[in-house]
Amino acid sequence: ECDVRLTKDNQLVLLHNNFIGAKRVCDYTYDELKEKMDANKLIGTRKILRKDYNYKEYIILSKRQEKMKDSSFTLTTLEEILKIRDKSKKLFIDIKFNDYHDDYLMTKIGELIQGEDNIILQSFQADKLKKMKELYPDYQYQLLLHSVETFDSLDYEFDSYGIYYHNLNKEIVEDLIQHDKEISFWTVNNYEDFCQLNEQYCEYNDDIYYISDNPDIIGYQYSKTI
Repeated sequence: ECDVRLTKDNQLVLLHNNFIGAKRVCDYTYDELKEKMDANKLIGTRKILRKDYNYKEYIILSKRQEKMKDSSFTLTTLEEILKIRDKSKKLFIDIKFNDYHDDYLMTKIGELIQGEDNIILQSFQADKLKKMKELYPDYQYQLLLHSVETFDSLDYEFDSYGIYYHNLNKEIVEDLIQHDKEISFWTVNNYEDFCQLNEQYCEYNDDIYYISDNPDIIGYQYSKTI
């Protein structure tokens, strides 16, 4: 899963954060953004909070982030990731619309993914995602739901739905599955939460994906139990 944003010079970059420093991503050119991020390699990364993890997980993640300071990496574009990705695995592309050339953003993504398999396009904005689906109907689409209030507007128009796991509602999950929809739980970052969700929704696991920043840690711990 990757987040895609549009720069000032119309490059599709993979960034979660809308703001880098005091400016939005769309206010930078690609070169300006790359220079700023190269100068501070941890810019835009998520903070690791002790309360979110057990001790072992926190130590592993803290060491990982410390190593990032000495690592060589750079700003990545959607075009670059499409060339090197494992095409046997699903790629979730989270489109970060922000009313800056959104029509162009849709068109450029559509052009880049033409002929690609195992692509799921997702967004929090249902109206923009519906428009994208009209333009490119051959792909799967996932609507992201952050709050309980958004459950009231479900119209089952998309292939799958991504739900913030702290706001899960079993009735909604069952309703979506009855309508033959797949579901993603996001963002499940620690093993304890994963186990609780896996136990509570085990009967629906064939229809559920878990999105995590730490799939290696959770996957390793889970593999020891099966």
